Amino acid sequence: MTASDLTGRVVGGKFRLRRCVGIGASGAVYEADQITLGRTVAVKVLRDDLSQDASLADRFHDEALLASRLNHPNTVAVIDYGSTPDGLLYMVMEYLRGRTLTRVLRDAAEPLPVDLIVDYITQVLEGLEEAHEAGVVHADLKADNVMVDSRRGKHQVKVVDFGIARLVSQGAE
Repeated sequence: MTASDLTGRVVGGKFRLRRCVGIGASGAVYEADQITLGRTVAVKVLRDDLSQDASLADRFHDEALLASRLNHPNTVAVIDYGSTPDGLLYMVMEYLRGRTLTRVLRDAAEPLPVDLIVDYITQVLEGLEEAHEAGVVHADLKADNVMVDSRRGKHQVKVVDFGIARLVSQGAE
């Protein structure tokens, strides 16, 4: 999958993929327009070859279902999930502006202040607490899966990518 191969495509009849904002091992994330509401969203698509693997397609579906159970200011919101007639699997999420915690740490000219670190960690833990109360264990928490948006002097932190999350009742792996 290349970054531009889906740009301009409309998925689900209502999401126009504007530009690729990230490519991972299993697919890509696009900044997109939700045509009906005129808002910006993020659309995660599973690579074509992985969509054909029933177990991986099931895991992608599970990620959407698990993440959609969460409704907390510190976890990414899942808006929609679906597949196209040609088999493309996609998940629609709120579009997050900002940078990964990995990038924040790498770009910092000096160590982050302790009170800021405590704020970031507190927000991550609050998001995870809500996930755990819903029976969802993230299972891949790392700085790349934490987004930080700093606007108007405030820092909003969100946990993202519940791709290998598991329901506690299913047993965490």
